[in-house]
Amino acid sequence: MKRILITGANGFVGSALAQRLLQAGFSVTCLVRPSADRALLHLRLQGNTGCIVAADYSDTAALQRLVNDHDAVAHCAALTRALTEDEFLRANVQLTRTFVRLVNASPRCGHLLFLSSQAAAGESATCCAEDDDCNPVSMYGASKLEAESVVSSSCRKAWTIVRPASVFGPGDRDFLVLFRQIKRHILPVSGERGRLLSLIYISDLCRLLQLCLERDEARGEIFFACNEHACTQQELLFGIELAVGAWALKVPIPPKVAYIAAVVFELMAKKSGKTPLLNRERVKEFSGGCWTCSGQKAARLLNFTPTHHLREALRETATWYREQHWL
Repeated sequence: MKRILITGANGFVGSALAQRLLQAGFSVTCLVRPSADRALLHLRLQGNTGCIVAADYSDTAALQRLVNDHDAVAHCAALTRALTEDEFLRANVQLTRTFVRLVNASPRCGHLLFLSSQAAAGESATCCAEDDDCNPVSMYGASKLEAESVVSSSCRKAWTIVRPASVFGPGDRDFLVLFRQIKRHILPVSGERGRLLSLIYISDLCRLLQLCLERDEARGEIFFACNEHACTQQELLFGIELAVGAWALKVPIPPKVAYIAAVVFELMAKKSGKTPLLNRERVKEFSGGCWTCSGQKAARLLNFTPTHHLREALRETATWYREQHWL
């Protein structure tokens, strides 16, 4: 039985991956920070909380002991929203460098699975492939690309990098904003409605991550994780309307207005110490062109094909939100 250590296991992807691997028969350790919100992880594990371990990510001795007791590390811990480059570098690059060193030094651990992001590649008018040049448009994307370089250049054990497109599904709070706004019948929209987007449903992503841990063909490779077909922004919003059972008036927001609003939200957020969902970095990402990538490499090497159609997945997501009283 493979023993897997998941960093950032309290997060959206980390908690879903822990649930899937436990159901598949893996031995899983869910690594979280002592102060982390574990509500979603507890919900996923349904009382099986004995595999949760809290550790300070600066305590490298404790982390080394944990890594030494596992066959692989799935490094999902990351910062997706921040206001400064230093914050992204500390959370996404330096922490990745730490786990590369820990895996390198471990006599047992032989595989590092790194959860990156499509943001590392950047927007693309064509369907982006893994070998294409990367041009991140945000500090988050740049930090993920630099972390990828750390993994591929410094990890002396087997490694795999997965770049998910926009991930949605039960447990996600970013897409939840769209569901809630549509339920309220009004939705501010920025960017062209016809621009193409690649997406991936959380259960499909976790199935790919499991394959990457199981298959030798995944070692030393980078994979995009996405649906077979991109959708337009308009198709996505219409699918959410069907899932919610409501219509919404779409209010176009010019990029300059979105940028000003982001600045205001950032100033307001300084008092709370939390980074707002709408900030200048996010405006850079959604105000540009298309965000599409290709899943052909994962299909070819791992025989991976997403099984959830967009509207079906959006309905399942809306149902989960209602059951948890999020929507």
